[in-house]
Amino acid sequence: MKVSGPLSPDTMSVLLRDQPAVYAVSLARYQATRHVWTKAASSLLRSEHDLQLVRESLSVISSTKYASLSTERLQALVESKFQSLYSFGGRAKEAKRPSFIL
Repeated sequence: MKVSGPLSPDTMSVLLRDQPAVYAVSLARYQATRHVWTKAASSLLRSEHDLQLVRESLSVISSTKYASLSTERLQALVESKFQSLYSFGGRAKEAKRPSFIL
């Protein structure tokens, strides 16, 4: 509370009496906000790790590896990879299936 000018003793007494409650409310608000930020950071780190795993798995795939496969076999392989990633992430309800046009 900002005040211009001197405070009366009664006002000072009320402010000092209310200070522990104000502090407790502010501390609870801070802790709740910190929890939300910590949870978001944890989720982002988990996503970063998942993306790194995907990047690593994609980096080992060479273009000649699948050159001899038919389109149907490639589609089945895509479906298999998608199912593997879908179940690996543990977020089946949140995942959206990509649409492939071959």
